[in-house]
Amino acid sequence: MRNRGPEAARLVADDPFWSTVRARHPDIDLVLVEDRGSLGVGAGSSDAAAEVAPPRRETSEEEFDRVVVDLWSALVPGTAPEAEHRWVGTPHERHRESTLTLAGTAIESTTLRAAADDLRDRRWRVLVPATGYPRVLADRAGTTLALVHVPKSLRTVLRVRTPAGAP
Repeated sequence: MRNRGPEAARLVADDPFWSTVRARHPDIDLVLVEDRGSLGVGAGSSDAAAEVAPPRRETSEEEFDRVVVDLWSALVPGTAPEAEHRWVGTPHERHRESTLTLAGTAIESTTLRAAADDLRDRRWRVLVPATGYPRVLADRAGTTLALVHVPKSLRTVLRVRTPAGAP
């Protein structure tokens, strides 16, 4: 299915990763190509990468939530965040969303750089905006991720959202 016009603009506006790209670069056109492959780990991946790969469409809510917690442990090691897992969207387009929050602890910028490198190694598309709050935005096969640190409030948030209709 190809989305064009207002429908495509709405899909970009609703996506945390691509809406940020669009807001920063309104002069460019975005073309999003749907990946019909598995959301899981591809051939040749290490066992460590398999543990924190985006969940496949067939995974249960509990499995998705566990994978996100494992992903936090890989990206922000040695910390214990609070977790919230929920469904968001409309009855016709639902997303599973997990938000993990660490409050009262500053994290180093090297942690965010290492997280970006780790995600690239796991074949996520990664964007590290140069301005604004220190953050890493990533997308892999429709699953979006935002890891944001707010230095003033000493909060770090990881939000991972499935594609519409998944899991």
